Amino acid sequence: METRKKGLSITLKLISAIVIVFFAIEKLFAWDMTVINFIQFGEVLGINGISFMYFTGWVEMIAGVLILASFLEKKYTELLGFGILFSTMLGAIGTELFIRSEPKALFMSIALILAVISSYFLRIHFKKYFSAKDLIKQGV
Repeated sequence: METRKKGLSITLKLISAIVIVFFAIEKLFAWDMTVINFIQFGEVLGINGISFMYFTGWVEMIAGVLILASFLEKKYTELLGFGILFSTMLGAIGTELFIRSEPKALFMSIALILAVISSYFLRIHFKKYFSAKDLIKQGV
């Protein structure tokens, strides 16, 4: 059973990293449709959409690299990688719901799935490193 759980964990980490790196690449290489979308987002938000696109791409790339690096050094890289991914996916869901003129179901689904996977890994870390017993001992 433990090897099955470990296999699932590895699979979820790889899927998360591959998907988020793919989305980072389309932003960092300024794919046409991505540029059009981010120009629209920028107009709605009152910011430079292209700068926002590159910023988002770098944040996604960092999350993906940290998740991949967590295969080598697990404790902090996995926590940080999935923390960034979770935050980014919440932003993506908000963008789809409130900024995009017509929300895309596929993007919403992917963002929701990645947010759920991220919350799974974050929950493991918070249970492991921030247990209720330890917090009570520390007087928190």
